[in-house]
Amino acid sequence: MLSKQAISYDLHEARELLATGQALEARKQIDRIVENLGFLLSSSGGRKKVEASGADQFGRNNVEALRALCDNAAAAIARRDNARALRALHDAQHFWDDLPANPAATGK
Repeated sequence: MLSKQAISYDLHEARELLATGQALEARKQIDRIVENLGFLLSSSGGRKKVEASGADQFGRNNVEALRALCDNAAAAIARRDNARALRALHDAQHFWDDLPANPAATGK
């Protein structure tokens, strides 16, 4: 199971890579984040089938929103618009970090 802190760290690392001109490595990092988010959204979500999916821990809508922000960053990198990609990653980082510790419990 992925932790909120692990995803936050991965987002930070992608931002740092992009900020230092390593767009290809940043894109790879974003792709890994998107893959992990997709895993959370899958029916098993990293847990036994009798339990809720991994996305339920963070709020399914929050995981989907984060994945959309990461997709936007990846698309910007593909267009070689690193400034837009940095903004998308910045937004993704702040969105994720501002979530409560257990958003599913608060209904967000």
